[in-house]
Amino acid sequence: MSNLADIDFIPNSVSEDELIAAIEGRVPALGRSQALKELSRRRSTRITEVVTRVLADPSLPSTLRTTAAIELGKNAKAEHQQALIRALSSEEPIVLKRVVEAMGKIGDRTALQHLEALQYPPSHPASQSIDFAKALISYRLGLGLHLLALPSTDRILEFDPHHSSFLQISPLDPATLRRVAPTLQRKLPAIAISDNGAIEIFCGNNQFWLIFNQDMHQSESLSIRNRRNALPAVLMKKSPCLGHFFVYEYLFMHRDQRRTALLFGVRATGKIVHFGRLRFDQEIAFQLNALNTRYSPAIDIAGHYSQEEHRLTFTRAQVRTSFDPMQIRAAAPRKLNFEVE
Repeated sequence: MSNLADIDFIPNSVSEDELIAAIEGRVPALGRSQALKELSRRRSTRITEVVTRVLADPSLPSTLRTTAAIELGKNAKAEHQQALIRALSSEEPIVLKRVVEAMGKIGDRTALQHLEALQYPPSHPASQSIDFAKALISYRLGLGLHLLALPSTDRILEFDPHHSSFLQISPLDPATLRRVAPTLQRKLPAIAISDNGAIEIFCGNNQFWLIFNQDMHQSESLSIRNRRNALPAVLMKKSPCLGHFFVYEYLFMHRDQRRTALLFGVRATGKIVHFGRLRFDQEIAFQLNALNTRYSPAIDIAGHYSQEEHRLTFTRAQVRTSFDPMQIRAAAPRKLNFEVE
């Protein structure tokens, strides 16, 4: 095999057997984690066996085991969940962190029970990831557990329309979503993505897609209107360097009264960045603002959603053009704050 150590990709001429040999450390010319990612990219039928074996072996480098955990989190197979559950006993904090993050993406009630059984102090490196994984599973499945706490009003950034610009919003062609659906499904492996109602958003040079969970389009009896909590949509952002979209922010909602609900924008890292409210009438009215964090300038977004027509209509969609001088700029972000159930 030619020397591949100095290139950023592995050509298709490298066989699966060679990739697995590289993962096992028998082909120095190939990086082990790089080979594992390539095996996954090819949708190899051997990937589950390989990543399961890698994650279960504590003698292997932590970087390789974390890569295995991440790859397991790209497919909601029962075997993947079981492999992650077995790895919860890992003594390496970075491995545990990636394991619980993957469980949040694909886990079911059983996974949640295992996460709830973990007991680590708040100072543990994986503690925040554990809390977020529990919340992500609960909101995704509508379990009514591990609900995010109502932020205090002084954390909501005031919006100044004199220092703002309008977001550019347009419908996203369903055919576009269907074309990239296999890639999106690996990023949202346990969320049924709808190809209806999605929108494209431009904020300056930044491009986003807001994609709905199919639950938003269910019949009245099955829709999010009748759940205590839910994950109605996901905001994807296009990477300017890599050219593909990645999960940027989850939208969580849970009811606070019969006809209203709290709405949270939570980054994929578990940071609560936006907060607003929903009101359930004939259509679903929404409003969203930014919290005082170092992650987002002030925003003012409002409108309504027609469940019958699968359409979002915006009455306001503006963002401050710069961060407020009084906004939090600390190096350490706020942690998630959860209600006690």
